[in-house]
Amino acid sequence: MRVTAFIGSARKKNTYKASEQFLQKLRSLGDIEYEIVMLSDYNLEICKGCLLCFNKGEEFCPFKDDRDRLIEKMISSDGVIFASPTYSFQVSGLMKIFLDRLAFFGNTCSRRTFDNQATELLLACFALNRMTHLGMPDSYAFLDS
Repeated sequence: MRVTAFIGSARKKNTYKASEQFLQKLRSLGDIEYEIVMLSDYNLEICKGCLLCFNKGEEFCPFKDDRDRLIEKMISSDGVIFASPTYSFQVSGLMKIFLDRLAFFGNTCSRRTFDNQATELLLACFALNRMTHLGMPDSYAFLDS
């Protein structure tokens, strides 16, 4: 099984470390191959809301950036993790840009699907050097150790 984690932080600090711990624990449970993708290493334009991707299909997006490279990584994965630090109770700007650029997936014009992929949104908040997982089940408690 192949899992790809998309990290919405510009630094390889807390969110990166939490994601790496999560993926290593996941790998210890079975035959898992994983890749960590730092969104900051890719060129992603900010969606302008032109709706061409909704009305005609994603291939009509006016931007020719790295979005399709990232989508191919998603499609070739069995599982996808979106990990982001929380800024003002939201995902980071990098993650928001990426998620906005994926909005067409929910539209009938989209030619791409994620039928078999499992998806997890990992949000981490650090306070007093203790990690708190927002909305995460107890199965993620190993990240606190």
